[in-house]
Amino acid sequence: MDLNKCLLVAIAALLSIYAFCTLSSLFAESTGNVQAIVPGMLFLLGNAPAQCPEEFVDPTTEGPYYKKGSPERTNLIEEGIVGEPITLSGYVFDKNCNPVPGAWLDFWQADGKGNYDNRGYRLRGQQFTDELGKYVLRTVIPSAYPGRTSHIHVKVAKIAGEEIVTSQLYFPDRSRNARDPIFNASMVIKLDRSEDGSNRGYFNFRLNQ
Repeated sequence: MDLNKCLLVAIAALLSIYAFCTLSSLFAESTGNVQAIVPGMLFLLGNAPAQCPEEFVDPTTEGPYYKKGSPERTNLIEEGIVGEPITLSGYVFDKNCNPVPGAWLDFWQADGKGNYDNRGYRLRGQQFTDELGKYVLRTVIPSAYPGRTSHIHVKVAKIAGEEIVTSQLYFPDRSRNARDPIFNASMVIKLDRSEDGSNRGYFNFRLNQ
């Protein structure tokens, strides 16, 4: 191998090492050693886009249908639930864009006809993020109803019971978004479809704490 080829191989090796070190500093290893992410930077972490939002979660009224004590679960779909299924996933970040393992989330919503279950806990559930700060929610796309566009209610906290932020998630390109007085574009879910054609959505929460 001549000198020029040796130099090219050496340069390629150095670039590979640099790229590996740079990526390692941006995302968590399997050990759960999570590190800060620059706001707006997008990459894949645990098969979901991990992007620390530029904006913090928008605090919003919880509305009249919240119930304490919902069961801990990640799948809200039960027999008889009306609506088109969707898998929602994402991450919870603190104000410095560090993923938050063990963050608490409490979801509740209407079904595909715009109805809430106010007697039991259908389409209601709380959960905690995993060691990388990720959550996954299996649910249905809620319908709009008089006065409101399609939305999912959520409460989020770094630690359950402490500094809880209440907000709502919305769906893109809904005709009623512009007419809903509570709608906030920063809280819109990013929609996609999996390889089998099923609905999936992504939303990352950035807490101001």
